[in-house]
Amino acid sequence: MQSIRTSFAALAAALSISAIAQAQSGKQYNQTEQDLNQVQRDYYAIPYAMQLTILTDAAKAAEQGAIDESPKVTAAQQASMADAESFDVLLSNITSGKTSDIQSQKFTDFVTVPGAGQEIVHLTVIRPDQTVGDKYGSTKAKWGPAMERQPNAPDPSSLTMQDLFTEIDDANGSLFSRYVAYTVTLHYQGQSVNYKAICLFVPPGEPGPSAYSDHQIIDLYLNGNRYSDLRDAYRPDRILISSWRNIPALRAWLSAHTTADSSCTQMNQLCCSKGHCAIRQTDFDRKMSEPIRGTGGSSF
Repeated sequence: MQSIRTSFAALAAALSISAIAQAQSGKQYNQTEQDLNQVQRDYYAIPYAMQLTILTDAAKAAEQGAIDESPKVTAAQQASMADAESFDVLLSNITSGKTSDIQSQKFTDFVTVPGAGQEIVHLTVIRPDQTVGDKYGSTKAKWGPAMERQPNAPDPSSLTMQDLFTEIDDANGSLFSRYVAYTVTLHYQGQSVNYKAICLFVPPGEPGPSAYSDHQIIDLYLNGNRYSDLRDAYRPDRILISSWRNIPALRAWLSAHTTADSSCTQMNQLCCSKGHCAIRQTDFDRKMSEPIRGTGGSSF
């Protein structure tokens, strides 16, 4: 995904704003529900991808991907999986509406700014490198300091939402017309934080912040690429047509994360609700019936 340019880039760096991209999909439900589902997936897909990363890392580390039936055999792997499983996020106090209705309100009414010394969660997300045959990327998270506000950056407490919209519009020509605002409760590695964030959406069919973007999440406590930015690093579809699908630990985990929910209609996409993500059972079955196209570390 292209980075946000010009003046917004400076503001993003100053406020640790993370961009989120999501292509417009078919309208299976009303616009507000679609917006909320996209936001939820960008958060709930994180622990899903983190846990799968632990399993694929174990496969990569083992000779020819032949890992033990339980990859959590070492203390390090057990600790890593425990960390991934401890990542828990809940969205609450959800409101939505037109951006034109909130222009005069304070930026900090919708987005919590980390205080001095406050740690935030940084995501490191890497997509599969097909030049070396990787079938899966990785998603990892760690607590760390928030980015320091640049000396010439505006004081967030003095900004209105109109100031933010102006910065974004001037930077990339995107005109956000609607929003979803919410409170995030994040637990990870024994630490917890509760804060406000907002997601802005362009009108359907209109150009977004980048070639792949129709919405932008502004969350100053969770920094990094999400599902909508780098889907290949979050989805397991490449693994399902590689020999790694026969690794018992991977197969069992993937099978346990399937759903037959009729509301899950998008092919090859993660379906996320109530803090959990899965792939459609029909997608899992179809992929598993296809011929294997090499090992997890071999190119197609």
